[in-house]
Amino acid sequence: MLSKNKIWGIIEYKEDICLFSQINNLESNTEVTMIVRSWHGIVPLDKAGAYRVYLLQTRVAEIKAFPGNLGTYIYSQQQGKWEHFFMVSYWADLQALCGFAGFMPHLSVSYPEDSKFGLISDPVTLHHTVNKVPEDFPIPLSLDNL
Repeated sequence: MLSKNKIWGIIEYKEDICLFSQINNLESNTEVTMIVRSWHGIVPLDKAGAYRVYLLQTRVAEIKAFPGNLGTYIYSQQQGKWEHFFMVSYWADLQALCGFAGFMPHLSVSYPEDSKFGLISDPVTLHHTVNKVPEDFPIPLSLDNL
């Protein structure tokens, strides 16, 4: 099956192996060394502390234990009655990423207890190719940094 999507570029599924085209602005002679996967979800503010612990014990722990994972980071930010959680994970290659996320890596991975925290998860994740992990991740943005 071959499909075209404006966000993801060309995605091909063949024999449980996932492939997708590089869709960034890197020069063709730039060596790409990692894939970064970004996920976002929100929970009600009164469940944010418990969800943070759960997130670290489930998603983060599982991802860090996966062969080919080069790092995993979470960041959260309050907005009104919600806490936004952002997670990025760095992967050695597409095969390692697909080992964790399955043959459709653009779909978010769900866990059985997610609903207990009122999690509203983005249904898709974003993937980018990068040359290195930022030294100071995450970088909290404020008006003072602009």
